[in-house]
Amino acid sequence: SALEQYKVSYNLMSPKLQSAMKRTLEAEIKEIEKSNMSIQTTPIKAEVKANTENTIIVEIEAIRTSYVYGQETKRDKILYTLSCQKTATRKSNPFGLEVASYDQKIIAIGDSNTIHSTK
Repeated sequence: SALEQYKVSYNLMSPKLQSAMKRTLEAEIKEIEKSNMSIQTTPIKAEVKANTENTIIVEIEAIRTSYVYGQETKRDKILYTLSCQKTATRKSNPFGLEVASYDQKIIAIGDSNTIHSTK
């Protein structure tokens, strides 16, 4: 469910990012549940752009597909840029990394049949 996915994402964020994003995430969950919308994000490429002692910058290219009542309504190619920092491992975050900041940029838009570059 959207709520479970948001909880997992929230647990991988730094406390500062959690604080900044909490209201936004809660509003998005309510909107998704109210509209019978679902979103599927499928990574297609990931690349480490920088790796220092304490910070890792990762770019992930993914296809984000939106559905309403089970019908596909939109398909976009998104570029996510994550700045991750090392942290203690724990049950809710076994990776030992937390997302300190992130950015997303739509790099192509489309529908169920095509995707067109935004450049």
